[in-house]
Amino acid sequence: MVQNDLADIDITELGESFEVFATGKLSTFMDHISRFRPTTMGKEPAEVIDALQAAIRVRDAATARHQSRTGYLSGAIAKVMGFDRDDVFETALAGYVHDVGKLTTPLHILQKDTSLEDHEFDRIKEQPEEGHRMITGLSLTEEVKHAVLYHHERLDGSGYPHGLSGTDQSMVTRIVAVADIVDAVVNDRPYRRALRTHETVEILQRDAGIGLD
Repeated sequence: MVQNDLADIDITELGESFEVFATGKLSTFMDHISRFRPTTMGKEPAEVIDALQAAIRVRDAATARHQSRTGYLSGAIAKVMGFDRDDVFETALAGYVHDVGKLTTPLHILQKDTSLEDHEFDRIKEQPEEGHRMITGLSLTEEVKHAVLYHHERLDGSGYPHGLSGTDQSMVTRIVAVADIVDAVVNDRPYRRALRTHETVEILQRDAGIGLD
């Protein structure tokens, strides 16, 4: 997956594309990035994903913003790691749709301002499989679909929904998992304040090689 053709990419333009991606629609991002990245993703799945994201935005704007920021961060991580242009796009897209399954999660759980009860957390843990079912018929890569299903898995097998461990998870999925956590902790949530940068770094260092890369 890691290639040596980053010299072919206008990094400034790529950065501008990620800004579009983080704040706008997937279809807008695709139009912007297609100037230097020939995409194999057709118009129809992009429109479906935009529709799903719009539904999430109406239902729970915080989740929609989290998905967009996670897409931005996932792509940025992939770019820094030296992924080729197609894989940067794929990783960003995986982050953009990773929590689409929350469309089926009751709002009182998503917006609860205290700790979840066990039965509520069990309901949260269903969302990766729900999201995977939503996109399984779309012409997306298996990497993207796997990231939706497995982004809550952990290297030590402590995650969900299937308790996968180690290299059972793809690099795209592992990047999205890190981006997901980073965005979650650096932004306010109903049940806690945003963490400071040094606190976020401590979390990543603590979990490195155990739950996360």
